Amino acid sequence: MKKEEKVLKALNEVENSYNYCWAYEIDRRNKNNLDFPALYYRGKNISYKDFMNISNNMAKSLKEMGYEKNNEILVCMSNCPELVMLMRATSLIGAKFHVFSEEFATDYIEQIIEKSETNTIFISDDKYAKLKNIISKFPKLQTVMMSLADSLPHGEDPYWFLDQGYYDFKNLVPMYKNTENRVILSKQEFLNLGKNTKLVRNNTTKLDDEFLITYTSGSTNGNRPSAIVHTNRSLICMGRFHDADISGLPETKYIKVLCHIPPHSNTDLITSISDALMQRSTAALEPIYNEYFFLNSLIINKVNFAPATRCFWIRACKIYNSNPLYKNIKFPELFLPTIVGEPKSPGEEKYINSTLKKMSAGTKKLPRPIGPAVISFGGGDCEHGGLFFTLFPSLFEKINKIKYKNQTIGLKPFNSAIELACLDENGKRLKPGELGFLAANSPLTMKCYKDEPLKTENFYITDNFGKKWGNMNVYGYIDNLGYAHMLGRNNSIKLGNTKIPLFKINNEILKDSKNILSSEVVITDGILVAHIETFPGKNISSEKIIKSIVGRLLSAFPQELLEQILFKVRSNIDSFPITGCGKRNSIALINEGLTDDLIKANIENDEITLTNLFNGKSRNLHI
Repeated sequence: MKKEEKVLKALNEVENSYNYCWAYEIDRRNKNNLDFPALYYRGKNISYKDFMNISNNMAKSLKEMGYEKNNEILVCMSNCPELVMLMRATSLIGAKFHVFSEEFATDYIEQIIEKSETNTIFISDDKYAKLKNIISKFPKLQTVMMSLADSLPHGEDPYWFLDQGYYDFKNLVPMYKNTENRVILSKQEFLNLGKNTKLVRNNTTKLDDEFLITYTSGSTNGNRPSAIVHTNRSLICMGRFHDADISGLPETKYIKVLCHIPPHSNTDLITSISDALMQRSTAALEPIYNEYFFLNSLIINKVNFAPATRCFWIRACKIYNSNPLYKNIKFPELFLPTIVGEPKSPGEEKYINSTLKKMSAGTKKLPRPIGPAVISFGGGDCEHGGLFFTLFPSLFEKINKIKYKNQTIGLKPFNSAIELACLDENGKRLKPGELGFLAANSPLTMKCYKDEPLKTENFYITDNFGKKWGNMNVYGYIDNLGYAHMLGRNNSIKLGNTKIPLFKINNEILKDSKNILSSEVVITDGILVAHIETFPGKNISSEKIIKSIVGRLLSAFPQELLEQILFKVRSNIDSFPITGCGKRNSIALINEGLTDDLIKANIENDEITLTNLFNGKSRNLHI
């Protein structure tokens, strides 16, 4: 059977046989897998049987509290077993699982609580301190507080030598219950509510009913990201498309997946948690989300599949290479280190791969340490719920170098179920290789932006054939193989009558992968600023770095561009600022403003003069 026919059959199967809630599909897939660990938490395995039993009891308690189908369960929790149990319990009663972050703007959180029309907030004890003043503004809002210590194992800490080990969490719930002037229910008190309630599953829940409310990454919206609504279909289709018979990839049954990205991102709830359970694997729950702790997360959880942003991988590599504490620690079980949410630069890929080889990453599953093509960019935009799943793209490139005449291989569409198009500003479909805006159709696509009908309407774009697409809002093109090349966000600068996308400028800067690790071009106060990070361990002056960049920019763009761009070579110790979801924070770079260490390049008589923008100091370099 052809792949297209398999996918069509699978879609029909989902449509006709899976018209129920997410929890039912998790149960169906794991009915013969009950003794295998569903969740792993700081050294403790929780079997599928125990996971289901506890979440069944949570569902009974939710019913006892008065929750019904389509009600919102409002959640602000870290990655811990109780989060996933509550997610399944919510699904069982047909309610909506709405997860937000304590890092959002105060007035925005107040709006979220008001619009949810809920009488309870579910919170983990590590989040409460930042939210208690907001919660106090809602006298009728009761609090159910889970502790990060609720599911900890007992015994000696095997990772005492790390900055923070297994059992370093304290149960803060008793303290808050005694000191706060409000009713706070602990996990056990919450479970006791439904002790005498009969669990009657809601059989009226359908495939297209709303289930998950998460938030965009915040990289473009600061601390007020948009809420996105996903139906049961999004999660169930993602799980079905990852099955080996459809994906064409090896079966991922019984692997351990790191779940450390904040739960208000559907990258965590759909990709890490839901899909791990769909594939009968183990979700390793990591409550600490910090770029400086990420390496410890890998050590403690011993995962096979680790989805993380490039910023987290770069930080982990820097720590591993510089701190003698980690010198002899290896990662033979880690055979799927994956970058999500952002593409990587050639320098970043080179640096990460060289470090993974030192770590002996993957040798437990592979015949040798992971080679020069490791990190995959899997994802797509949050609104589509994850569109692409590509393993080892650079290796794939090398294997197919002759076959495809040296062209770069892009992101492989997620099976034939994903339709891709490249459109111009007027919605005209472009030919293969033509630069435009990527758009997609998918069963994974969100239903809408919550409470933002105009933004939902603007998300969709109609092409010149009358077909409706979800706009991914990124520059790119589709190659002759039908693969998507995501090149950069929809940001550009105008030179005369020519519009130059910022990613094109950035790509020229990044061509020196020997000396440049990362770069980011932003527009600050109407001026282009190129932020550049040198390759770790390279002893090269800022002057030489900028000189080489200027030479490449002059070859690719009009000299007029140099009149509008400033350069900043950043310390690769501190690296770039990141968002709450671990992505590079372009807004923070813009908000840095025009600082006194920015450099301007002037060309005269084949000579580059580098001038400090504010103190007037200059240095001359010959082209």
